[in-house]
Amino acid sequence: MQQRLKDALKLLTGSSDMAAVLRAASVVFSIRVAATVLNYTLIIVLARWMGASEFGVYAFAMSWAVLLAVPASLGIQTMAVRFVASYMAADDMERLRGLLTRSVQTVFTSGALLATVALGAYTAYLGELPLHGRALAVAVGIAGVPVVGLMNLGVQVGRGFGWMAAAFAPPQIGQAGLALAVVGGLIASGVQLTAPLIVAVAIGAFAATSLLQASIYHSRLRPLLRGKSPMFETSLWLRVAIPLVLYEGFQSVITHSDMIMLGVLKDAADVGHYQAAVRTAALTTFVPYSMMSLAGPKIAGLHVHGSRAELQSFVSSVIPWIVLPTLALTLGLAFFAEPILGLFGAGFSAGSVALTVLVLGAFIAVSFGPAPVILNMTGHQDDCARVYAAAAITNVALNAVLIPWLGTLGAALATALTNAGSHAVLSWFVHKRLGVDAWIRMRPGRRVAP
Repeated sequence: MQQRLKDALKLLTGSSDMAAVLRAASVVFSIRVAATVLNYTLIIVLARWMGASEFGVYAFAMSWAVLLAVPASLGIQTMAVRFVASYMAADDMERLRGLLTRSVQTVFTSGALLATVALGAYTAYLGELPLHGRALAVAVGIAGVPVVGLMNLGVQVGRGFGWMAAAFAPPQIGQAGLALAVVGGLIASGVQLTAPLIVAVAIGAFAATSLLQASIYHSRLRPLLRGKSPMFETSLWLRVAIPLVLYEGFQSVITHSDMIMLGVLKDAADVGHYQAAVRTAALTTFVPYSMMSLAGPKIAGLHVHGSRAELQSFVSSVIPWIVLPTLALTLGLAFFAEPILGLFGAGFSAGSVALTVLVLGAFIAVSFGPAPVILNMTGHQDDCARVYAAAAITNVALNAVLIPWLGTLGAALATALTNAGSHAVLSWFVHKRLGVDAWIRMRPGRRVAP
């Protein structure tokens, strides 16, 4: 087992001298650990001080903000990763400056337009002004769509430059830390924590940390872009970006449709209980996402320059170090579901069955291997898009059928079945397209033709 770990790490870094790469990876890992602790602490504090119903309204409103930010971005943030990296490699500072300028303008403008239309439609549907309670919380969340879109753009631009700490620390650590500090101040001042207020705090924290991130980028880019006139290739950028909206949109629907449909079909307390279960179950994705952020580029390199056998060997070496820690987390969260959810306050242990279903579904998905990453890194992203499209439609249908019948358990079943099923299909596509087995049940030492 120790030898397999050494082989996996060597493959991940592509060099026997791993110190520099592992130091860079440790920065990202440390950010994710700190962000996870801060965000989990924040939602526990909010749940305990707001109560299940008000916390559920907050979760419902923020789900709308995050979901609408995806179409509002027009796929610009994902496109930016590719073009920022290529322009830096080509020392094309004129186009780089044009890309950054146009990206910010487009994301903010499209986000503001979508938020305006959505707010108009929402108030017309409600038929009353001024808004209050749940309606006001949702309206504040919708108004924050441009801010969420810019935050997403900032993360991806930082990735394009390779500035991982600047890309992830402000929106993940900074936002959660600032929101937690403000919430602590409100509690100390005796202010009642209502959903509209906390949604506004969350959006405000996103805005503040996005501005901090922008100032960091500006200071780093000023020497490179000084005296460079921007060159715009807007039509090219949009042609690349807009198709990505479908892929991102399908993923976002799968992620947020359960929360939104639960909020529509059930009461706010159910949403609060389910949000606690969802955020806790998300801890099982920590190891897979961290490992794949390092493995993705190596998969792409092996596909281009290596043989199928080398790609199979790499995937086989990495999978145990994704699946086994995830299994440990899954068993721990399932076994201690009630006391963990009890941290959120009285009544939240009602979501323990939903939590168990969610973590089991996540583990089954992980056991099919890093299929989405493999397909995206080897030029088969269209397969991913088709599978996620079918999964999104299936997820909405299952939620519509199961939530009225089973409540939070129905939402968890819909998400778990969709998650596990889509990864099984994606793993089959990896085998079909590349001849590579990506699942944990693969027999060690299997020979693969070059």
